[in-house]
Amino acid sequence: MMTIFVRTRRLGIASAALALVLLPTGCGGADSGTGDRKQTIALSGTINTLDPVLSTQIQNDTPSGMMYDILIDYDAKSNVTPYLAESWKVSPDVRSLHFTLRQGVTFHDGTPVTADDVVYTLNRVKALGIGVASLTSSYASSTAIDSHNVEIKLSRPDSSFLGALSRVYILNSKLVKQHEGSDHAQAWLASHEAGSGAYALTSFKPGSSIETSRYAKYFDFKASRPEHFVLPNSEESSSIRDMLLSGDLDVGVTMSPADVEPFRKNSSYKVVELPFAAQSYLVFNNKSPVLSDRRVREAITLSYDYKGALSSILRGNGKIATGVVPSFFSCHAEFPTPAQDQGRAKQLLKEAGASGRTFNLVYPEGLSELKAQATLLQSNLRDVGLTVSLRSVTFAAYLGMLSKPQTTPDMALVWDAPLYPDPGQMLYSKFDSKFVGTGANYSQYSNPRVDKLLTQALSDPSESDRCNLYKQAETIIHDDYAIAPLLNGTNLVVTRADISGVTFSPIHPSVNPLYLKVG
Repeated sequence: MMTIFVRTRRLGIASAALALVLLPTGCGGADSGTGDRKQTIALSGTINTLDPVLSTQIQNDTPSGMMYDILIDYDAKSNVTPYLAESWKVSPDVRSLHFTLRQGVTFHDGTPVTADDVVYTLNRVKALGIGVASLTSSYASSTAIDSHNVEIKLSRPDSSFLGALSRVYILNSKLVKQHEGSDHAQAWLASHEAGSGAYALTSFKPGSSIETSRYAKYFDFKASRPEHFVLPNSEESSSIRDMLLSGDLDVGVTMSPADVEPFRKNSSYKVVELPFAAQSYLVFNNKSPVLSDRRVREAITLSYDYKGALSSILRGNGKIATGVVPSFFSCHAEFPTPAQDQGRAKQLLKEAGASGRTFNLVYPEGLSELKAQATLLQSNLRDVGLTVSLRSVTFAAYLGMLSKPQTTPDMALVWDAPLYPDPGQMLYSKFDSKFVGTGANYSQYSNPRVDKLLTQALSDPSESDRCNLYKQAETIIHDDYAIAPLLNGTNLVVTRADISGVTFSPIHPSVNPLYLKVG
């Protein structure tokens, strides 16, 4: 029996979209009695809804990526590429977009994909105001010009909107309207699908498993793809290690460095190292009475043992982060590699009158690497005279804390990654003051100069000019010590020796699923 297993790391307290859909080819797989091959993908965490509007969360994005299609995609070099849309134009004022759709695409019930479905999907996202709506907040309206052309209007200039559409899965409007009810079909879509993707839903057991079947009329149909996929829920990296070693599993993704070690000298397996878009961050509550003093934030940043964390926690698999925006972006500001300087940290704390203070720090449940980083930071801060109490929390609990600066913890450790490769999306939602108290601006950060630069960048149609503005904003954020980037890990993928095609994707940072092959 061949099993494809994927562990997708939940990126920090706020689960970033880190989805993976495996499309292996060749022999193997469970025999259903009819010759069909069934491949299994194990998901990190629990899936309780299939509604693609919530695809900003890792667990939801994996099945959405199998069952639905998007207008545009990104290649491995972070260039925008066609998907359902074969072409598009962005207006000079960056306030409207025109898309021409690919013809001959059908939903799983045979209904043609048209511009009306795009309009319906975008209007539904706006009406619900959850999930991917956080990425498309500038959306105002859209119009189906004809069956294959759609015009989108924005409420403000937004150069990042095109990229945001890589996170919006297009719905079969005729089917969904039949189940719309009073909740925009949230209840129905929680356990059903209305997509046009490579796989159609066969069964769904909330909190347990999902099974899909290959869609024979898919516009990008490949007979080499397995006829069925089963997606059970799973989490632990150590369990993945044991099942790989026993031969029960064939692919393990984003495993912890310690669990990868047994495979490095085992000829039956391959260890592939890919870029990892996510970084670990120490998030400061910039509205906290003590942490509002820049000197205190700088002191805490200087206290951390970066080299020790890289060598002992990540086992050298990665690098020390050098900027707010991860280095895989073509547009990011570079800064000197941070280093521990506890003498300077003590001096700054004394100047700020913060010596001997006590802080609280939260970190996500279930991520051993972040727990280890939290424990190391606690020890480092003890060395400079600060006391830190640690607590693990769930994603939902952390979001609740962020609703007000007063309830936001002093500090938090998170893994975070952009949902698509546009620095504007990351900087705008995380650091523009309009998002203070919304849950998006983790650090409750506010700086009028940054707001101005980001607004200007979103209004600029020139990619090079935008990049320059983003770098200016990054520099201010960096100099303010608004947040402390810590480590940028390497995505360690363990595969059986005969599996190839493990490729980096900026949309699915684990692996580009379209290239995996067996045999």
